[in-house]
Amino acid sequence: MSKKIPLFLTFLLICILSCSQNAEKPAYKITAEKGNPLNVCIFGIHPYKNPKAMLEAYYPIVQYLNEQLGDIEIQLEMSKDYSDFEKKLYNRQFHFALPNPYQAINAIKVGYDVIAKMSPDDDFRGIIVARKDRHIRSVKDLKGKKISYPSATALAAAMMPKMMLYEMGINPEKETISVYVGSQESSILNAYYGDTFAAATWPVPWRLFKKKHPSMAQEMEVVWKTKPLPNNAIVVRTDVDKDVVRRFLEALEKMNNDKKAVIYFENLEIERFERADNKTYDPVERFVKRYNLTLGKVK
Repeated sequence: MSKKIPLFLTFLLICILSCSQNAEKPAYKITAEKGNPLNVCIFGIHPYKNPKAMLEAYYPIVQYLNEQLGDIEIQLEMSKDYSDFEKKLYNRQFHFALPNPYQAINAIKVGYDVIAKMSPDDDFRGIIVARKDRHIRSVKDLKGKKISYPSATALAAAMMPKMMLYEMGINPEKETISVYVGSQESSILNAYYGDTFAAATWPVPWRLFKKKHPSMAQEMEVVWKTKPLPNNAIVVRTDVDKDVVRRFLEALEKMNNDKKAVIYFENLEIERFERADNKTYDPVERFVKRYNLTLGKVK
């Protein structure tokens, strides 16, 4: 059986998922019955780009993994927004998943293990952008103003910028108005069009925005940026066969050294995948505890 997923089927999958939010939770499982060697693993990616960009970036990755894995089929599952992805992740509907670090530490608590991560970590930081004609020079300029975020649980694009603002002398939960808009690009666009005074995002979608909308980006500027934390994780459900996990990791590492795969990393705006484990995200756990004590638990 060919391991290449037809593009139209992937689009069909997105449509089906978008229309079945109230359906009964699917009973995904790895099948390894005698005479049926095909193992099907669902791979979920948190939607930090718009659906079209996500598909363009990750479809080649899944194709590559399937070509390397042979009798194991990785099926890409998209989610319409952060809450949709988190619902599936915390219900353990994915075998493999690529959550943000905050989602990763929560996934560990419901039966996942970290096995790899994106690199470099220096890219995983929050930034606050605004139109240049806002003339933002002090954190006090944000008092009483609307700030757009993709999601309350977006670590780099919400939680980290909010903590930075707090440390700079303003409580974002009490002295600004948080507007959650569903995606990174929407967060930036809200600030560009004036619906919000400023926007929180992170370097990857900001670079993509500059490529996609160069003239618009010239009217904007990065006002502040946070310190970094460990980059996005790859997690696996704890009941997935260890040999499957080993082969999945080997396929990822082979991609790192495959000259043909360079374009994949360019589309993801990363350098490579590297091995990691649960302890890699201890700094994230510490940050979240501090955030919860300072600004309140994220809902």
